[in-house]
Amino acid sequence: MHRISTFGLTPTLVVAAAAAAVLAACGPVVVKATPPPGAQAPAQASAAAAPADATSAKAFAASLYAGKKNFLDDRAAVWDASMLAVLARGDKEQVENDGLIFDFDPLCQCQDDTGMVAAAGEATITGPDAASVPIALTFPGATSALTLKLSRVGGQWRVHDIATAEMPSYAAHLEMLIAGE
Repeated sequence: MHRISTFGLTPTLVVAAAAAAVLAACGPVVVKATPPPGAQAPAQASAAAAPADATSAKAFAASLYAGKKNFLDDRAAVWDASMLAVLARGDKEQVENDGLIFDFDPLCQCQDDTGMVAAAGEATITGPDAASVPIALTFPGATSALTLKLSRVGGQWRVHDIATAEMPSYAAHLEMLIAGE
């Protein structure tokens, strides 16, 4: 019986050395480090992800105006949790006190969007899960602009707030109306 020399190494080390030799013969091995859950990704990786995030934020904003319908329809597909809470308080106030809280569509800043053309500008990433997208609105005989402030919830963009030159925060405006100010 022939014996193979292991040069004094344990069988485990021999197997590991043989596996390393086989892998080395196959070509270079690239190992990617994965940060532990909750750890910050390297700056280079987050910078590389920003264009895709900006693109998806702009696409979400543009989708709100494609085949536009009432902003109160399918609220969960449009608004984030904080705005859903404000809208729910507005609904309650409107019913309980016969108040007129929702007298215009905040997505177009109008009561009638007939003939409206909306154009989403370039999105700006403002935080890890936040973006802003300028929207140019053109109506027959008039133009206006607003900024959608978005938050990413469960990987999907939602409207967190809306700002215009006259109304820096639609959420704050609704809260003021609800409070009766």
